Amino acid sequence: MHKLPPGCEKVVGNALDARSYLNYIDPATVFIHLIGVAHPSPFKKINFRQIDLASVQEATIAATKAGIGTFYL
Repeated sequence: MHKLPPGCEKVVGNALDARSYLNYIDPATVFIHLIGVAHPSPFKKINFRQIDLASVQEATIAATKAGIGTFYL
């Protein structure tokens, strides 16, 4: 996190609750989602649903409310 490009700001929130970071998102062109289970595999499918899927769903809510045009996973 210490190597953020110019213009980026670190925001601390709960990836599983869009309300915890929604107010920090300014309208922008792109939202990049970087949350996920390390080294995904079939035996981690429960983790995938609880973390990856849930965080994408919450980030989609936040990005939509902030007027983000493009969403990358």
